[in-house]
Amino acid sequence: MRATAQLNLKKPEVPADYRPAVMSLLKSGLTVYSNGQFFSEFYDGSAKTKPLCFSVGFPRGVKFQKDKVLLPAESTYIKVTFSSGDRKTGILLYNALRQTQGKSRPLADGNEMILTKLYAPPEPVLNSTTQMLAKALSPICVRVKDDGKRQYASVAQPDFEEKLREQLARRFRDNSSITDEAIKTFHFFPVQAHKTVALHFGQKIECSVGTAVISGVPALLYEIYENGLGSRCSNGFGLLQILQQK
Repeated sequence: MRATAQLNLKKPEVPADYRPAVMSLLKSGLTVYSNGQFFSEFYDGSAKTKPLCFSVGFPRGVKFQKDKVLLPAESTYIKVTFSSGDRKTGILLYNALRQTQGKSRPLADGNEMILTKLYAPPEPVLNSTTQMLAKALSPICVRVKDDGKRQYASVAQPDFEEKLREQLARRFRDNSSITDEAIKTFHFFPVQAHKTVALHFGQKIECSVGTAVISGVPALLYEIYENGLGSRCSNGFGLLQILQQK
């Protein structure tokens, strides 16, 4: 289940580290919706995986600078697409976002954003899909534990597919519907993909963007499409768009 929010801006720019502003918007809506009774289901201080992800879409002609993203003067808006494979979570997210509609939210340098439109975009139907050509709408982040240090992998590394598979095994180890055998069917073939660096809460994170052919059993591909691929999906990483499927 997906929902797209259009956020109008007072000035045609956003901080380079823009994901925290989107997360703050969602937290604000959850605080207000139903007197905040569902807030702890998403943000309870733990590191548990949340069944959601999002991407921030910019209009054509943006310029990425060190500390900000400059939009064309005539395009003072961004679009944020939220996704969840859990229907209850998807409905909660939609209702929470509605609470913020029409309300101004502060950004850096005196800028502001206002949610002006909220709608459900068209989605493909995934039934028996075992292979898809997908585009990363938000960078794919793969966290790797190496001697206790937090590091990240990208398509620039030859063992990237294996690192992705290891991350999926950690993510679904308590999910009875995604077995170890299902994860063994996962394959990731870069088509036009490359390494990039994303700024998140002041940290530079090595990620991957572009297109790739992804294959696996239908249940696994459904989870990846709906809830994102890789690590930190609920922080705005790993949302995919399906270009072709079979």
